[in-house]
Amino acid sequence: MTNINKNILIKNSFNYCSNITKNHYENFPVASKLLPKKLRSPIIAIYTYARYADDIVDSNILNQKQKSKLINELERIIENIDKVSYLELKKLTDKNLSLSFLSHLKDSINKHNISINLLLHLLIAFKQDIIKNKYSDFQELLYYCKYSANPIGRLLLNLNNVTDKKSLIASDNICSALQIINFMQDIKSDYIERKRCYIPVDIIEKYNLNLSDIISNQSSLNWIKAREEILEQAYKLIIKNKQNLLKNLSGRFKLEIKAIIEAALYLINKFKNNNFTQDNIFQRPYLSKLDFIKIFIRALFHK
Repeated sequence: MTNINKNILIKNSFNYCSNITKNHYENFPVASKLLPKKLRSPIIAIYTYARYADDIVDSNILNQKQKSKLINELERIIENIDKVSYLELKKLTDKNLSLSFLSHLKDSINKHNISINLLLHLLIAFKQDIIKNKYSDFQELLYYCKYSANPIGRLLLNLNNVTDKKSLIASDNICSALQIINFMQDIKSDYIERKRCYIPVDIIEKYNLNLSDIISNQSSLNWIKAREEILEQAYKLIIKNKQNLLKNLSGRFKLEIKAIIEAALYLINKFKNNNFTQDNIFQRPYLSKLDFIKIFIRALFHK
């Protein structure tokens, strides 16, 4: 493959990743314009890679065996991506257009020294989602977050050459909190569409929750209390680790991370105060443009 053809392939792959990132709604900023352009490029590659794996395990069309096969195939590609040629990636993409992110991901790995091990760690959680649908307690849930969320934070820090232990630990804890908030947003879709429940079994038993309430949309004060207890754990993780993460960051990257943290705190507050009562506890909260403006202002001026 000539350099011209390789560059066209990478550019097309980048455009594919950009479109995927733009067309998926997220309550937390993903490669927003707060970031320098040079950082947005590798982040959208990482996001699209994770999005592809997520779409596999969340599919209602594929069975368990098919999901495992596709995730294992992806794992083999990522394990060897530094050795695989762009021509070989093009052949893979021609067979499966959903793999169009691979060339941009490979280019990003080469240019930014992205950790392949961290990319592979994400797949551990996706594999778990295929075979596991409940968690006994908060600690077991945090172990899942170790692979589903924490590698993303470490990948972002690595892109900014932040490698000190305190920052990494703080990032892990905040990423786990973000994942837990996502779980509380998606109680209904996770249970009905994906047959998974991330509310720990001990919390279900403590508040005598009936999971069939999710299907019938029949909530109760106990559901509200259960969610509040879980969100309180996420809140504590953020508050305890926020400064340890931010103190070694600077510039626009620091502002982006602050915006993500403020979005998380804003969502927790929205859950508590924005009429998420017994009638609509299972409704996913969406952030409006005005909400994002408020979050941006908080990120600018809050320490």
